[in-house]
Amino acid sequence: MVHPRFGPISAFGRRAIGSWQRRRGTTPVAPDRTGFYAALDPPPGPRGEVLGAEPLPIGPGAAGWRVRYRTVDAAGRPVAASMALAVPAGLASMPRPVVVWVHGAVGVAPGCGPSRTGLDAWYADELVRAGVVVAAPDLTGLGMEGPIHPYLHGSTAGHSVLDAARAAADLTATGAGRVVALAGHSAGGHAVLWANELARRTDCDGLDVRLAVPMAPIADLTVAMAHYSTSTGTAAFPVQLAATWSTVEPVDPNDVLTPDATRRIDHLWTDRLARLVRVFGGDASRWVDAAGFTTPAWAAALERQSAGRSPGAAPVLFVHGDEDQDVLVEWTARVAGSLDGAELLTYRGIDHMGISEAARDVVVARLLAALSSSDDFRRPPSSQTS
Repeated sequence: MVHPRFGPISAFGRRAIGSWQRRRGTTPVAPDRTGFYAALDPPPGPRGEVLGAEPLPIGPGAAGWRVRYRTVDAAGRPVAASMALAVPAGLASMPRPVVVWVHGAVGVAPGCGPSRTGLDAWYADELVRAGVVVAAPDLTGLGMEGPIHPYLHGSTAGHSVLDAARAAADLTATGAGRVVALAGHSAGGHAVLWANELARRTDCDGLDVRLAVPMAPIADLTVAMAHYSTSTGTAAFPVQLAATWSTVEPVDPNDVLTPDATRRIDHLWTDRLARLVRVFGGDASRWVDAAGFTTPAWAAALERQSAGRSPGAAPVLFVHGDEDQDVLVEWTARVAGSLDGAELLTYRGIDHMGISEAARDVVVARLLAALSSSDDFRRPPSSQTS
């Protein structure tokens, strides 16, 4: 079978896409009440072009929008993605810098897209008060109905992240300029690393990327999938990856997923991550065959889409808690040690989610410092962090 968007796919992929299509537009996790996220096939055009926007309440001193924008899929074809935007209220006297915040794992159904329920971006309040535009992309296949979200697929996520920055500037009411910093947590850290690498290669047109801050990132997919496939209670992560990658990579999900997992695969298109962890709970071997990831096709795909293999356009500040049991700090230490000039800040006694508050002051200060070196932006005195 050849899918009109994704090309040749396996028998498993046919079942998965059929299951998903039967539910498109009705994902109960976060319904699309206005039709804003309806499937859209954009014609060719500039990357990051805004395809639609609607107001999004943010709070005092800020304005916000939900935005549809053009990005590209893994094959370079136009696809619509969505995001939430927050900007300081009022007109900008000079171009505003942009921080693109990328969320961690949420699930793979369109209704899991964070912008469907509002703005989900760490440190947005502090950044907006400092005069920064905050863009929070859902990533391809989340939020917008249409393409399947390929969980942890680096190049797909990286394009979506960079095009979110372009879309922020394309929506002229934001006052956004071309100076950008990137930050994200967990799976979002993986996307940030990829976006930074793509920006150094061929994908920085119109952007000036100043800093990348991956927080507790999943970077080495070979190591991560081996771990999650053999640990108790973590099978939901390899299940999501194996079930969605046949749309973007020449791999067979049946090499990894067991019959028990296949029988429950419909949950991917209706449930958020917290529910998926329970659905695919217990002994991971019930749901995934770890050896499947070592087949030549899967091993090559995981290596291709791992992050931190080459330098990026901007300096990288890794942030990680040493008590993180979800993404191990030693994984990040190895990646940080392999990148020239990368910095790793480790927080003692901090777990995977605790890093948000533990690193708040440092991350906000470093983001603002990177952006304030631009001639387009000067941080106001009231935005100083403690």
